[in-house]
Amino acid sequence: AALVLAGLVAGGRTEVNRLYHIDRGYEHLDDKLASLGAHVERVRE
Repeated sequence: AALVLAGLVAGGRTEVNRLYHIDRGYEHLDDKLASLGAHVERVRE
């Protein structure tokens, strides 16, 4: 989660892979970040 937060304050676009690690420990993190104004998009490859 610390790298996700670092990506939020970094300029430009940040891509995070292997989200299952984050999903395992943080419930609805993408929704919570979006409620704070972050643009969050989940993309399947």
